[in-house]
Amino acid sequence: MTPDEVRQIIYDRIEATWATADTIAWPNHSFSPNPELAWIRPKILMTPSQYGELGMGANAGAGIRVGMVILQIFVPAGTGTKNALVHASNFETAFRKQELTGVVFEEVYSVEVGLDKDAKGKQNYYQTNVYAPFHAFIGE
Repeated sequence: MTPDEVRQIIYDRIEATWATADTIAWPNHSFSPNPELAWIRPKILMTPSQYGELGMGANAGAGIRVGMVILQIFVPAGTGTKNALVHASNFETAFRKQELTGVVFEEVYSVEVGLDKDAKGKQNYYQTNVYAPFHAFIGE
């Protein structure tokens, strides 16, 4: 599996879990959030592959890559923390202890970040982050 394939598997799960794809701030795409709607910003961080001798068979000599999916969830300010936490819970359930076509997720957790300010200093959104650590075998 290549790093691009790992990313695509993760992006597919994010898209399947989130209600509407047009409220996702995908990397390197223009995005202007609607201040009346919840939206998310996914990030995938991966370490360099580490060589792992796994014995005989298809995975012999394959590298293992570990990483973290960070889902930043933004809900309109003043809608209550429950709104953000319901979305966070949905993502935790979608990723917790899952194996998605060779991408294996560990224990997932959420952190409430608080009010988020826009470029003008106005607090438009309340932010909660979901962290989903994973590992995958990267073919050599």
